[in-house]
Amino acid sequence: RWLMTIRDRGLLLKRINIRKLLPFPGTAIAADLPTVSRQVRNRFEYYRDRIRHDIDIPMLTRIYPVGTVLTGIHVLDIQHGYSLGKQIASYSITARIPQQLVLRNFYDILTIGQALEAIPGISKKRADDIILHLPFADLNESEALLRDVPFVLRKHLSL
Repeated sequence: RWLMTIRDRGLLLKRINIRKLLPFPGTAIAADLPTVSRQVRNRFEYYRDRIRHDIDIPMLTRIYPVGTVLTGIHVLDIQHGYSLGKQIASYSITARIPQQLVLRNFYDILTIGQALEAIPGISKKRADDIILHLPFADLNESEALLRDVPFVLRKHLSL
């Protein structure tokens, strides 16, 4: 509830850490750790997911709105066709980039809020065109670029 109050007041938190203890076997804390019931694990997962969805993502969307350029993103890993990178800074956000870039290289990236290519009707070329035209001058311009997206999806896009 307190995190929702912070969000609703328009205040921002750049990072919310939700951690669970995973002690190494053989350590003193591992020996003293009581068994956690399924009910407690379910409660942890419920609140972790709720905080991510209801608090963390809306705040990050305000801190890094669509169109924000993140400079000097250092690519640290590639997983499932995505590059993961961070700025060299204190407690920087991890950027998930929808293409495989060269590891350990630096890039400037543009936040888009979602992987546009994952939307039916938007090809890689169309996604590139959409990003290059942001922000749209008017509704007609966005309609032309989204013409192949099913209407049921198009009405929910806020580009």
